[in-house]
Amino acid sequence: MIKTDPSGRFVLVMDAGLDRVYVWTINLQTGKLSPAAVPFTTMTPGSAPRHYVFGSGGKKLYLLCEQDSKVVVADFDPQTGKISPQQTVSSVTAHFRGSTLAAGILLSPDERFLYVSNRLGDSLAVFQVAKDGSLTLVDEIWTHADYGRSLMFDPSGSYLYVANQRSDSITSFRVDKTTGKISFTWDFTPVGSPTCFEFMTLQADPTASDVSPS
Repeated sequence: MIKTDPSGRFVLVMDAGLDRVYVWTINLQTGKLSPAAVPFTTMTPGSAPRHYVFGSGGKKLYLLCEQDSKVVVADFDPQTGKISPQQTVSSVTAHFRGSTLAAGILLSPDERFLYVSNRLGDSLAVFQVAKDGSLTLVDEIWTHADYGRSLMFDPSGSYLYVANQRSDSITSFRVDKTTGKISFTWDFTPVGSPTCFEFMTLQADPTASDVSPS
């Protein structure tokens, strides 16, 4: 994954092969990148950092590691781009046995909860976010499909959708905004090998007539 921080001053690159998170400064006039003061953060060997999400303030960073299915909570310095890991939590419960690969990571609109999809294990993890940004795993639910990848809320934040690559479907879950927990709607939308998606807000064409032709 490669994306800017909320300020647009830095570009973060997840390197799953080298188990590093690289940070680059971006020249907004030329688009050129140069290494930040601390050019990379080394993650746990073999963890394969893959995706991340920022809190809206840009000072809290949640890094998802694919191979060990863990979330690393880190402080992010928006002035220097330095990443300082503070906590590591598993995206599967202690009773889980078998192989799993963490895939998608998503913060709720109010940033009180964080969600992670686990491939192979076919589960969705729900974390409660404390005021200091730390995480507590509060629920784990079966995806009812195979190889769940990216996650997305609908624009209202009332439903969470999962792209299930090997089940050729997108499934939906109703979100309890008070507890953060989710419940399956039993709705399967057939799509061939979905891996990621986005919602679009369509604006009405101001030139279109509201009068239907007779």
